[in-house]
Amino acid sequence: MSLNLKVKCPTRSPVEGDGLKAWLTNLHRYVKALPGAINTALDGKLDNTAATLQPLSEDPDDPPDGRAVYWLSDGTDSGDAGDIMIKINAGGTVKTDTWIDYSAI
Repeated sequence: MSLNLKVKCPTRSPVEGDGLKAWLTNLHRYVKALPGAINTALDGKLDNTAATLQPLSEDPDDPPDGRAVYWLSDGTDSGDAGDIMIKINAGGTVKTDTWIDYSAI
């Protein structure tokens, strides 16, 4: 079995400033989609998956409408150290909450 995944670079010229941020954002989307693409290619037979989170010292940007983002807090911004936080955008309203309270485990 072979798996071909392609990531398209939006430009061949040097990417700076906002262009670099946009390119990295697109790359991040491709990387996040890899597990789903691999699972699809393997006919849904991917059964040993795990995600590793590194603590963030600041909240991530707000997700687009209809999306959510989760992260591990280091206690600097939202949440206490070890909390798994979630930020949800529904209808343009963004709410942040503690998804898993580390101190309650």
